[in-house]
Amino acid sequence: MEELAETVNDVFNHLDIKSAIAFGIGVGANILTRFALKYSSKVYGLILINCISRGLGWLEGFTLKWPTQDMPQQTWTDPLLTYLTWYHLGYESQSTHPDLVQALRRHLEENVNAKNVIKLLNSFLKRTPILMERPNESIKNSNPPKSLKCTVVNITGFSAPHKDDVIDTNDKCDPAMSSYVEFADCGGAILEEQPAKTAEAIRLFLQGLGYISHLSIPKYSIANRLTEQAAEYKRRNGPTSRAPRRTSAPFDAADSGLYGNDSHGEDTDDDQNDYGNELQLRVDSFEDRNVKI
Repeated sequence: MEELAETVNDVFNHLDIKSAIAFGIGVGANILTRFALKYSSKVYGLILINCISRGLGWLEGFTLKWPTQDMPQQTWTDPLLTYLTWYHLGYESQSTHPDLVQALRRHLEENVNAKNVIKLLNSFLKRTPILMERPNESIKNSNPPKSLKCTVVNITGFSAPHKDDVIDTNDKCDPAMSSYVEFADCGGAILEEQPAKTAEAIRLFLQGLGYISHLSIPKYSIANRLTEQAAEYKRRNGPTSRAPRRTSAPFDAADSGLYGNDSHGEDTDDDQNDYGNELQLRVDSFEDRNVKI
């Protein structure tokens, strides 16, 4: 894994990249963490999904004996596909999203080179733990513990197979420079199961670093919906009432009058036109930052 981290540095040097915000999932997150520890000046921020910083434990090694017994054949086998499916999705997502299981297995068999995957898996199975510790201001030491110097966000799902590893990785990061994000109703395939929430978390992370500040919160985002729920709660219960943090009842846009009623065709058409115009402004804003949203 250390050699793969050095390969990332070779890519940076070849492309003359001074610094970057890195994004990694699973094994890629492990490699980028090692790279950021060794070349801290080249990493401005880290977005890590299901990052594993521990070494190979005896229980994991025992579990992998069956799926890796046919790896010398350098071809896809059912035990190997089963392990990779669990690695990406977890048990709960496999039972709730059978379509993802079929799509993943088909993608691996048809589009991915088995020999390359087996080589990468061999490196992952021989990995050493990432040696980093959370900084402790109370301990004055001439040799401070090795820790990430950049801003980090650790993302995982509630039922992800590597949730405990992500928590362990986050515990080793500087609390002032790191964030932990866990999505409910989500397994290991975060990008496939919760793409909207993942995109919003990444957007907020990048805006915290000073990028894409011209992008505002979408009109129908979760944050705006919760704000509208609070406003509707106060409208029904009085302006001095305090809205709960999250209302259990779904927000009824038609009843609130914020977006008009379906029985009034003109109001609905106007809202659709306004929403379409807003989408067009957002598209234009990617090309011209002077566009006001």
